[in-house]
Amino acid sequence: MNGANESRALSAEDILVKLQPHASEAIHRLRVLEETDSTNARLLAEAPRSGFDVLFAETQTAGRGRRGRSWHSPKGAHLYMSLGYVYAGNLSQLPPLALAVGLACAQAVTELTALPVRLKWPNDLYLDGRKLGGILIETQPLGNGQVHVVVGIGLNVRMPAEAAAMIDQPWSDLQSAATIVDRNRLAAQILDSLVTTLYKFASDGFAAFRADFERHDLLLNREVDIHDASGVQRARARGVDANGALLVEMAGDGVLRPLHAGEVSIRL
Repeated sequence: MNGANESRALSAEDILVKLQPHASEAIHRLRVLEETDSTNARLLAEAPRSGFDVLFAETQTAGRGRRGRSWHSPKGAHLYMSLGYVYAGNLSQLPPLALAVGLACAQAVTELTALPVRLKWPNDLYLDGRKLGGILIETQPLGNGQVHVVVGIGLNVRMPAEAAAMIDQPWSDLQSAATIVDRNRLAAQILDSLVTTLYKFASDGFAAFRADFERHDLLLNREVDIHDASGVQRARARGVDANGALLVEMAGDGVLRPLHAGEVSIRL
């Protein structure tokens, strides 16, 4: 690939022609907007469609991450995307969906770039120990056991200097790893992987992904700090359970305790 590809604008037509047949057949609509408040918020405000509804934006004015944090979205630099669909399976399967989606993204990026992307529970992608991207899953009940699920993905491709100055944690991007990436090709690669993952998750649940997740698990067997309403505690991460909860061995007692994504933040 050449440097021109790196800065080329996202194009719905270009992404669509790069998709594998299984993904192009499953995607009902794919759009690219110059600007929106949040790709997740935009899809949540619209009526869900049959099949997958995909939205990219070149910039977001109110992008957000987990626990209400803002997601900086410099124009034309990264990937900001959401995929919406109607989920009609077992609702108890949904909590670990972000882990399966993270795995789909990590595998897609590695396949395209050969970079060893890792996963930090519950929803972050890491490269060389620094944050490369994140996942935000949001849902709306529709009744009759159906849920409108919106899968949001933000992935750093080429971090501008002015945007880097606004980020308060170690970050990475694909360009910093000496990798020139066509964002349209990257978008298609992620969608190919994501469609396969969402179908498999609906039929088999997280059990189909647990072993692969552990192979990508950045926290596995490492000491972590658990931040919750009671303060900070030290523990050692011991993988994830069948429901996607993080298993930690508390310092001093050796007891395994499951942690759920909505209750805690984890720091290495």
